[in-house]
Amino acid sequence: MANKFRVNKILLDYLFSVIHLYSIEWHQPALSENHDYALAQLYSSNDDIYRIFLFGIEKAANELFITITITDNATSTEGGWTERERGASNYTIYENDPIDYSGYDDMSNYYPEPVDKDYMPQLGISKWALSADSKTIVLPYIKNKLLTLDYTDRIDILQQIEKERKHLYTNSTGYLNEYYYWQDAELTYADISGVQLDEEGDRLAVWTEYNDVYLYDRYANTTVITKPSLSEMVNHWLESYMTNTTETEEELIQKYLPSKWKLSMVITEGGIIPIAYAHFFHDMISHGNYLFIALKNGQVYAYHMDQLEQPKIVNFKTLLFEKWDMLMAMSMIIFIFVYNEYSIFTY
Repeated sequence: MANKFRVNKILLDYLFSVIHLYSIEWHQPALSENHDYALAQLYSSNDDIYRIFLFGIEKAANELFITITITDNATSTEGGWTERERGASNYTIYENDPIDYSGYDDMSNYYPEPVDKDYMPQLGISKWALSADSKTIVLPYIKNKLLTLDYTDRIDILQQIEKERKHLYTNSTGYLNEYYYWQDAELTYADISGVQLDEEGDRLAVWTEYNDVYLYDRYANTTVITKPSLSEMVNHWLESYMTNTTETEEELIQKYLPSKWKLSMVITEGGIIPIAYAHFFHDMISHGNYLFIALKNGQVYAYHMDQLEQPKIVNFKTLLFEKWDMLMAMSMIIFIFVYNEYSIFTY
């Protein structure tokens, strides 16, 4: 049997044309000005299933329409198509026209920074990231928005989470023992230019329009248990409130499902040369982990990811010992100021 993760070009073109027409019929704007679609094959534990992920963007005059479809097709001709998941959302495009406030002299030249009305996200396959086993896919789509899909077979856990249970894949006998768990996030403050995963899907490199590289990691079912900080507890509570999940459901999500991306390193040495590609490499001899970054001018940089500078703990004690000279100078200035004021009011 041919490699199940490869689809020949004829079949790929056929799948794209069929699913493309199938997916846009329920969420296509009346007056579409532009569009872009991307197609990828996802993993399935069933060798007789081709699972296809289609992500589409339709642009109207003042709005972007997003469509997401996951569809299964049996390898036999009698199999037909089975929709596993569909999602849709809209994003408004704001156009800021220059405004002349003639009534206010101090604002007569005020011009707000306009948003490019011609902005159209590009979903080229070079911007996608897929793990070696096709069980994890990461896709940046609008500005700094990033979508992550992870394969999981923990159907026993998902059935206990209300917001996930209604999306589980089914057949004539009940739930399928597989599911793709979705996570949407805004990881950076700048537009995302590209992403790359390591082979296991546990490390993620994100580079932006300013050629900065952000490294994220996540390790599920870790044995190291750390006490959450106050900010993490507040974020956890807010997330539970906004997503209408119970405390029990949140505990199940954190313990058994793929975790969120956490920032581990930032590389800000890109300069003005755009980044073309990034690649994770694991040395089987030294067991070292490296990141290679290729720029569009042909230069390649290598970073040893196991030799990271540990973040320093910042509190009053560390400030007192490390910045004692600055504190001493500030104390002298405050003392002189107070003494001077005291002397004036005394006499």
